[in-house]
Amino acid sequence: MHWIYETHLSLKKEKLECRSHDCENYIILMADKLKKAMENREENKLRAVIQEIDPRPRMVNNFKSWEGDLNMNEDDYEKIHCDEKLLNDAHLMLEKIRSQNILKVYIKNLDHIDDYKTILKSRNVIDLKLEDASKRKVRFDKPIMESARDTKDRIIAERNLRFRLDDYEVQGATNA
Repeated sequence: MHWIYETHLSLKKEKLECRSHDCENYIILMADKLKKAMENREENKLRAVIQEIDPRPRMVNNFKSWEGDLNMNEDDYEKIHCDEKLLNDAHLMLEKIRSQNILKVYIKNLDHIDDYKTILKSRNVIDLKLEDASKRKVRFDKPIMESARDTKDRIIAERNLRFRLDDYEVQGATNA
């Protein structure tokens, strides 16, 4: 018999659960697998382990963690009764990693911008992605925030330079 957290918000272990040795060993194995996936910080592996533990789709900070029907009955899913606090931390980390990966890919695509007139839109998109993450209470790592700030500064400087070069006229130049 074990006392477990009923929800991720519980302060005390308040639910008594009786398990066989096989079930207990399997739950410990899955918890260790989840901790290892969280340490590796790889989105796909973490998502796979979470789905193996709890196949129900879950809303995390107003974002559905993965595909599935939120209206299905609880009894339709077979869930492993892992530590609820650990599982919630894994869901939050998954959302953080997913958001960071989306931002990293977008920033990577801004290495070269053909038309300087779209640069302001690109800067605004970065701001929108950061704002959206803050609304969902996702806290980015410091290097990601610095990368976003540096990219915004770089593309604005590039825009200003290209604008000046576009407006530059060489005196006495002819189209000959």
